[in-house]
Amino acid sequence: MEFSDAVKLHQSGRPDLAEAACRAVVQHEPGNANAWHLLGMLLLETGRRDEALESLNRSIVLRPSEAQFHSNLSAVLGTMRRYPEALASAREAARLDPSSPKVQNNLGVTLERCKRFGEAAEAFRRAAACDPGSPLPLTHLGNVLRKTGRYADALAAYRRAIQIKPTAHGHSTLAACYADVGEQEQAIAARRKAVELAPNDAATHSDLLLDLLHDSATTPQLQLEESLNWARRHAELLIAKAPQPTPREPPDGRLRIGYVSADFREHPVSRFFEPVLTAHDRARFKVFCYSASRKQPDATTQRLQSLAEHWREISALSDDQAADRVRSDGIHILVDLGGHTGSNRLLLFARRPAPVQVSYLGYPATTGMSGIQYRITDAIADPPGAERFYTEQLVRLPGCAWCYGPSLSASEVGSLPADAAGHVTFVALHRQQKITPLTLDAWAAILRALPSSRLLVSCRRISRDDHSIPDRFARLGIDSRRLELVGRGPHDEYLRHYLRADIALDAYPYNGTTTTCDALWMGVPVVTLRGDSHVARTSASLLGSLSLRDLVASTVAEYVQLALTLAADRPRLRELRSSLRTRMSASRLMDAPAYTRRLETAYLRFSADIRFGSGSR
Repeated sequence: MEFSDAVKLHQSGRPDLAEAACRAVVQHEPGNANAWHLLGMLLLETGRRDEALESLNRSIVLRPSEAQFHSNLSAVLGTMRRYPEALASAREAARLDPSSPKVQNNLGVTLERCKRFGEAAEAFRRAAACDPGSPLPLTHLGNVLRKTGRYADALAAYRRAIQIKPTAHGHSTLAACYADVGEQEQAIAARRKAVELAPNDAATHSDLLLDLLHDSATTPQLQLEESLNWARRHAELLIAKAPQPTPREPPDGRLRIGYVSADFREHPVSRFFEPVLTAHDRARFKVFCYSASRKQPDATTQRLQSLAEHWREISALSDDQAADRVRSDGIHILVDLGGHTGSNRLLLFARRPAPVQVSYLGYPATTGMSGIQYRITDAIADPPGAERFYTEQLVRLPGCAWCYGPSLSASEVGSLPADAAGHVTFVALHRQQKITPLTLDAWAAILRALPSSRLLVSCRRISRDDHSIPDRFARLGIDSRRLELVGRGPHDEYLRHYLRADIALDAYPYNGTTTTCDALWMGVPVVTLRGDSHVARTSASLLGSLSLRDLVASTVAEYVQLALTLAADRPRLRELRSSLRTRMSASRLMDAPAYTRRLETAYLRFSADIRFGSGSR
């Protein structure tokens, strides 16, 4: 067997045969550095990183002057999170061949992983100069600039990349950057172009649906139509072909409930799901969690694993494989917690692995899929008449659709900050994508009307350019000295920001959910603007559960006036500061056992749809 044979097999898409060929070569020619290197890359492709590392190191011992060998070794070390070693290898590769765009690009990626963003940007610029016909280093450059808050420069880099070669990925990164700075119209246009360039990419199409929810121009009817377009393109043919599942009746009489999520970690979804998982009646329900997370597990993941009777990792499984896993588990009711959010597994649901499929919690709109029969909601978030905007049947829980689980380490709320500061401090700790022009205009109107007030506002990175938070406020007449930009940081650090705030300002049209609950738990009342879609009514539902409907506005002018009226009412602010946590603890919003019984009652109603097969499991 010759090394050239292994190369041909690799190029023809036969990695298994290529690996066997490489092994035959190195057995007879142990000094063949190229064969050891290719073997290492093949092992990496199949996830055998330790073996890949050994093979790549052998190739470097045999030929230490080969820059690409060092660069690829760096990439492997990076996937293993051995960043100092990865950086050393990447630097050696760049020393050996400073004019290689691949080597410079990999150096940039490694520096970025090490959070050395300035050096990473320079490496990507060198890579772009070495290969001006490639969009990749410019896209990487845009990513680094975006992480450091240099949005104008990031947008320029992304635009240059798609001018060289318009790709779906390039337009998607441009869309994400526009979304970061609240430019929803441009974000949606870029995302539509990405969908046009990759019409069969369901994830990119889902990203468009999520972007639309952040745009105040998106009506519920438009969201429905776009969701139906997604389903027709990606899901309905699969749904039509899928056989109707007929699980066997459980011998222990317990319905098998499966929850699917990519967010079983420190994430807003888990904040509302963990109380339910804790309170599930295990005498009547057997609970399975299907984790599709691509991120490292954390303490929340560990808690959720301990609460689930059965935990399945499906991130590495195809949708067909995951569907087979659900079928083999005999799941009766499969519940999606993601909708069209990142890393979703809606195409798993399109394979109909369970007789009853439900949308719940993680996504504030319809999936558009005929294969998901029900959606859990409430009468405020989805009032009568909202059915026409959903393909799922709406199931309205009594009271509120959410059950909040606060951080156990949250500090005491303390006294009203305005009393010590002598002025009111507003707070808005939303994702930057939610800070739309309409939202920003309303916040600026409040600040202009109350010149002594201040605003704590979340910002991924603090910078100064045409798209930064301070400059956006400056164009509306608000001095940057009245703003305090804060990063979200660790959860407890994020909660401590509320200790310096008196009133929280909600975003529109994408209301807060976790941010609303967190503010209230920290004694900070939330003023919200209610719209005509679920995404713009979540805070209204949460505040309604606490009998705080007077903090819900129906127009922008009313929203501004509510904030100003509350700011002028120090006695009420003090009363809310001291009572909100007690009020929440005693409300339906945090009564996990009662809430879970209501949810389980819905599941039991759904079970009437199930046709059981013969025999038992």
